[in-house]
Amino acid sequence: MEQLLDHLNSLTPLSAGLRAYLLKVLKKMTLRKGDFLLKAGELDKYVCFIQKGLIRYYKIENEEIVKMKFMSEGDIVVSAKYVFGLKENREYIEALEDCELLYITVTEAAHARLEYPDFRRLDTKIFGEHICHHQIQFLDIPLARGLYRYKFMLEEYPALVKRIPIKILAAYLRMDPAKLRIRIKKIKPNKVKQLPGILRH
Repeated sequence: MEQLLDHLNSLTPLSAGLRAYLLKVLKKMTLRKGDFLLKAGELDKYVCFIQKGLIRYYKIENEEIVKMKFMSEGDIVVSAKYVFGLKENREYIEALEDCELLYITVTEAAHARLEYPDFRRLDTKIFGEHICHHQIQFLDIPLARGLYRYKFMLEEYPALVKRIPIKILAAYLRMDPAKLRIRIKKIKPNKVKQLPGILRH
């Protein structure tokens, strides 16, 4: 927990009061591979920090996955409902590996926001960066085709790509898994062309 607080303190100085509050309310959670932290239609309960493991977000419309993103060690896991103040949650948050998380409840986060100005600054900074980084990194790169996106991911996040099951990676890229396996063998990471600047972070 101290490691997480030191990380947060590097983003914005934490007051003694906020640090003490977080130490009091932070708890540990374990998810097994395939467990869901959240499903569409459910109330979001937690703001989580990934200590270990890999998680994916995805959204389904008309029985098809329309958006997907991935998060791993060091990332903050929250729902779009929490970030944007939406009326209902439409996301699924699933563990792709066994995960170890630290968390506070949404209620505890709301209390911290009211009581500690430094938490409001932290909240804004973390979730602002969280939204921008992961929209660019994984949510949608609309100008890029499946293999082009894969090459970009392979260049920018090679360790993470290797952890994503091929079936799920193919679904994200909207490709047939068998064809993706064949094409992956032919891809040379150092030959990836640069994406338009607006799509890079």
